[in-house]
Amino acid sequence: MRTALCLLHISRAFLMLYRWMHLAQREGMFRKLPEAIEQWSVENVAICAARQKEILDNAAVMLKPGGVIVYSTCTFSKEENEDVIEYFLERHPDFTLEEMERFWPHKVDGEGHFVAKLVRRGSVNEFDALVMMYARIAVIK
Repeated sequence: MRTALCLLHISRAFLMLYRWMHLAQREGMFRKLPEAIEQWSVENVAICAARQKEILDNAAVMLKPGGVIVYSTCTFSKEENEDVIEYFLERHPDFTLEEMERFWPHKVDGEGHFVAKLVRRGSVNEFDALVMMYARIAVIK
């Protein structure tokens, strides 16, 4: 059951990641991709932020204690960066934010990016208990 549960979350995370790669705002790519400018909208920022929250939620349940999630975007939007991290930490108190950095194109060699390092706290026994809880929820549904 544990393997099936993890595979379900992995497949959902990869599907979300695939969709995100093709629909992200990509503000950091404005200079290289003219279509990124044409696709930008306030509505798409909200859609991308919601998608990124879902990706992180799916990734969180697959990570063992001590595991690391590195969240990175090529957008300048606070809604897709700091707000997503804040949302994630509120929903997942077993994670800590170790580092968070913005790379602005006028300050570093690059187009502009955001990165955050999230680490899961807890013991392996707590992880196993959480997996069992999710397994029971999946069976009930």
